[in-house]
Amino acid sequence: MSSEPLVRLQSIFRETVASHERFAGSQLPVLVAAADAISRSLDDGGKLLAFGNGGSASDAQHLVTELVGRFEKERRSLPGVALTADSSVVTSIANDYGYEAIFVRQIEGLGRATSPSGSPRADVLRTCSRPWSPPETRAWSPSR
Repeated sequence: MSSEPLVRLQSIFRETVASHERFAGSQLPVLVAAADAISRSLDDGGKLLAFGNGGSASDAQHLVTELVGRFEKERRSLPGVALTADSSVVTSIANDYGYEAIFVRQIEGLGRATSPSGSPRADVLRTCSRPWSPPETRAWSPSR
């Protein structure tokens, strides 16, 4: 058996470790800030709106699944919506307004700029993108 597959896999693992080290060296504060924004919003009655294109759409759906379902331990279900999951909504918006509006229209309809208590904590948007760029997470604010 050729050693080529083994060498290739070792290379992939080394690249993965190096990528994680680069991320940990520069992006951990961004990750902590994102987690804090999501936690504060959920604690104040907000929800997570997650979205992405292609494989990142699957990442958004997986993230929401962990919130609504269970992640690591039993707990209450947490509110989250993957804006990529409803093909009827996505395709009708794309048909009526254009592909560039598929997330904007959903955010306008589902997003909330303030919490029920009136605090500035709002729903949180989480974009899922690749290749392993830092996540963009922010409180939603209306553009109009």
